[in-house]
Amino acid sequence: QAKEGASATLLGPPHETADYGENYRAYVKWQDEAVQACRQRCGKLGGKEVQTLPGWTFHAGTFAKYISPCGVEFRYVMDIETHFGCVLARPETAARIKREKPDGPGAMLVLLAGAKVDERANPVKLRNRAKTWKAQSGI
Repeated sequence: QAKEGASATLLGPPHETADYGENYRAYVKWQDEAVQACRQRCGKLGGKEVQTLPGWTFHAGTFAKYISPCGVEFRYVMDIETHFGCVLARPETAARIKREKPDGPGAMLVLLAGAKVDERANPVKLRNRAKTWKAQSGI
């Protein structure tokens, strides 16, 4: 279970300000909270676990990528954990967990696997924005 108050902050990414350093720090905090929420319910994910998720496809190569059922490409497992942490914060997911009572981390991953990526909180796009914020702030 995520710590008190963390769920609400995971529903959307941090709000962008004019201060690039502040944006970057807020993004890192948001991502850490989302990953922690995912790992508390599902354990630490590895590439093999993601490859076996229903509806997900894996493309090996120089730049391996995992493609979600809704077509979003992920290059990093941490971004998938971020996505799942945000999905866990959604009220509809909480209701589904309460209703279906998944038995263990594997069942929880199956429940999360089909969730659509919220474009406001798309970890792939936000990772790219964070790189820009970091570079522009000189952190």
